[in-house]
Amino acid sequence: MKRISTLFIALTLMLFGVTSAFAHSGGPLDNLAGNPPDNNNCTLCHSTFPVNSGSGTLSLTGLPANYTPGNTYTISVNLADPVAARWGFEVTSLDAGNNQAGAFVVTDPVNTQLSDNTGSSADFLKHTSTGTYVGSASSASWSFDWTAPASGDVTFYFAGNAANSNGFTTGDYIYTSTESSSAQTFPSFNVSLTYVSGSPVPAGGGNLTFDVYLLNASGQAQDFDAWLASEYEGGAPTTLVLRSFTNYQAGWAINRPGMFFPVSGAWAGGNYEFFARCGNEPNTVWAEDGFPFVKSGTGLAEFVPTVPENVPEIFGEPEPTVHAVVHDFALRGNYPNPFNPTTTISYSLTTHDYVALTVYDLSGRLIATLVDGYRDAGHHDVSFDASGLASGMYLYRLNSHGQTQSGKMMLLK
Repeated sequence: MKRISTLFIALTLMLFGVTSAFAHSGGPLDNLAGNPPDNNNCTLCHSTFPVNSGSGTLSLTGLPANYTPGNTYTISVNLADPVAARWGFEVTSLDAGNNQAGAFVVTDPVNTQLSDNTGSSADFLKHTSTGTYVGSASSASWSFDWTAPASGDVTFYFAGNAANSNGFTTGDYIYTSTESSSAQTFPSFNVSLTYVSGSPVPAGGGNLTFDVYLLNASGQAQDFDAWLASEYEGGAPTTLVLRSFTNYQAGWAINRPGMFFPVSGAWAGGNYEFFARCGNEPNTVWAEDGFPFVKSGTGLAEFVPTVPENVPEIFGEPEPTVHAVVHDFALRGNYPNPFNPTTTISYSLTTHDYVALTVYDLSGRLIATLVDGYRDAGHHDVSFDASGLASGMYLYRLNSHGQTQSGKMMLLK
């Protein structure tokens, strides 16, 4: 009786084992991509041959050696074997701590599916039952999208099953491989975009006022783009203002408080994000800063912000008079002068120091404080908007490191 029971149990295990293995044609279990910590793969169910012992190949295409943080890439797992006629795969992407790195997006739900696990646990993208491509000889491929993380090294672990489609788990070849990618490093820039006023913007439109600051802190001259962009209700960003820089020297900075952007009345009502960015417009962002604002009025589905007329030059004159090495503390005047209604005041600092730049009328009354804080060594440009002032002569004064210099400017309306 004991022998009969033992035989019954053995047969039951064999049957359940085969049933479980066939069930996996709808998609393998998680943690079979050859990934740590257990480094398991499809040989747990298909164990006729040692892993990577066949004459086939397994590869991953579409993953750059250096990814751009936040970018989305279309990636393919490619499996080939001359004796196979049914296929399967599983892939995951992990950081150095073996946590999920980036996000998988299923773009072919007929042939691929995703185990989207909670928290930092690894996610696994794998074939569906249809995605085993029954009867397809020689090769198979599966594609998906992957959105890169904000930073860090990423390793893709992937496994493939090149099966002979005999209805059993025997005679199949299993392959595993890895591919790595590191976050692309960008030149060091400091970008600051600080909200001043204007939100909520009236339904008929109005000016959004802000301070913008950009510094090349990379230690080397750079070619790059600087731009303002806006997003409506979480949609795609739209570039609003763009300027390209060539041979922009280390230590150069643009400091423009009190700048404004005219939000058109044609913009839909709702919630916006406003950004200042530098890098390679539109998708490669080296550094950015931003703030939210609200536009009154009626919302519109999938509205795309448009560029209104009369947008001021946010990032300065086309050829800024800046110097890589500053040898003296100097107030370099304003241009244009006379002006109406805006002008740019330029000054230079020899060291990182506290700066106060103020504007007065001829009676000595304080009209505006353009700079009140620490600034880096180098040349700086500051915009002054006198839209609300009467025509006449005005004085501006620069104080830093115990030194004071003054200048005069004429507003003509």
